[in-house]
Amino acid sequence: MMPLPRHSPLCLASFMTRALCSYLNGPRSYAKLEPTPIPSRGHRLLRPGLSLYFERGIEAQDAERNANLDNSISLVMLLEGELDLRFGNQHLKLNAGRYGSNKVFSPTMALVTINQVESFCRTTRQGDFSRRISLNLSHKWLEQSLCGDTIDDTSATAAQLEKHLSTRQWKASSRACELAEQMLTPPPLPPELISLYLESRALDLFLDAWSHCTRNQDSRPARGISTRNYYRMCELASWLKANTNIHLSLEQIATEANTTTATLQRHFRQAHGLSVFEFLQHARLEKARLALQSEGISVSEASDMAGYSHTTSFSTAFKRHFGISPKQVFTRKAR
Repeated sequence: MMPLPRHSPLCLASFMTRALCSYLNGPRSYAKLEPTPIPSRGHRLLRPGLSLYFERGIEAQDAERNANLDNSISLVMLLEGELDLRFGNQHLKLNAGRYGSNKVFSPTMALVTINQVESFCRTTRQGDFSRRISLNLSHKWLEQSLCGDTIDDTSATAAQLEKHLSTRQWKASSRACELAEQMLTPPPLPPELISLYLESRALDLFLDAWSHCTRNQDSRPARGISTRNYYRMCELASWLKANTNIHLSLEQIATEANTTTATLQRHFRQAHGLSVFEFLQHARLEKARLALQSEGISVSEASDMAGYSHTTSFSTAFKRHFGISPKQVFTRKAR
């Protein structure tokens, strides 16, 4: 990823996050605060040139929402459901599926560059469901935050951003999903901190997307695998993390990767140093650990979440992977 100016708002994202955590963990307790009220649909201006749009719910009727956009970048993060969008003559349809359903669940991101006044339209049908975060970033904000004197205007990335209605679409990383969830359901916060919290997450989300879009194609992947196949396996790993709740066969995973099972196993191990199912096991254990740590679920529930039939086997695998038993994590949460 290309360097950022020292005083860029993006460089402040991690600082803002650390400051928030320090403040909330300080002597003043917010444990008794009511959950931050967030409507099901809305818009917030986080700072001049950086706007947040969010939505979660079911459409009550057929509708078209129209607007005009000008000199900006639109970043769309679809956690669940479907979106039917049109930027000028560029039609963008996203489908992330539904979490917990038998269908494939695959959160999706898209980035669209708008370099002149352009129409925007979102079409919905009665009964449509979606959970999404959208960020609109003006070119002026981008110039101040990204460019400065650190980006060569002749770079491939700069050239890509100069193309009106250029569009990129990819499977969201687990980090992006986590950030979007935090923005849709923020923790209990005093009113003076909620905007700062949302802005810090929005900046981190954009950094995740920017990192994906500006990934150095000349970087060297693991030995024995081409750059193209390496990044395909990275995208597949993100998809697997998003679908840990589904019991997938090797054939189904190979179909998703558009390859054979033998090639899949070879390329995946070359890229990640693990077999596909070892990777899935680790991802499920990590998901169970986070649930034990942040949601306070029982060890038995965590075992089910990780796909184990017996808690003893789960506890053994958990301790081997993390060096601590799930019961110890649960006890720490209870305190």
